[in-house]
Amino acid sequence: MGSRSIRRYSESAFLLPCDTEAPVDVLQAIDQLGGPEIEAHCGETSVLVRFNPARTDPAELAAVLSALDVDTANTPREDLRLRIRYDGPDLDAVASATGLSTTEVIAVHSEATYRVAFAGFSPGFAYLTGLPDQLQLPRRNTPRPRVPAGSLAIAAHYCAIYPNSTPGGWHLLGTSNAELFNPNRNPPALLRPGTSITFEAVR
Repeated sequence: MGSRSIRRYSESAFLLPCDTEAPVDVLQAIDQLGGPEIEAHCGETSVLVRFNPARTDPAELAAVLSALDVDTANTPREDLRLRIRYDGPDLDAVASATGLSTTEVIAVHSEATYRVAFAGFSPGFAYLTGLPDQLQLPRRNTPRPRVPAGSLAIAAHYCAIYPNSTPGGWHLLGTSNAELFNPNRNPPALLRPGTSITFEAVR
């Protein structure tokens, strides 16, 4: 088993760059260690592991993380299906840019399976991978000052649903009524890293 690259991020954290593995797979492997004294968060290209230096030996934790075995075949999966109204204001523009009809855009998007890669930008905002190549477009030239909560959007190779009304430059394809973030719920975020997502087109 090879040694994994680890960087000391702070006195109480390590950073694990992910060059060949999906950060979410590394995150879930760390979660399966079952250690109550560590907390892991994944980003687009790395995983941050925080620990209490008063209760955890940094050298021992570094050795465990360095030898971490990421077995995606045994990674626990959660499946979630969300209902989407494909009524977004950018649907026609996306169809024109991709050379597809609006019906084809909806079919291509809703027939794919997505996975929550990481969270960020705002509470409950999840970056989903799995967007078909035909729909991969750069962000809008002019961002919107306000994107309505529940907006289903795409940009680059990502798909996302805005959990609340915020500025945004992604292409809006539709609307979801799902409650993506509730601070009184445990866990607060509905879309968590590793979750498999499919969309059902509804009227």
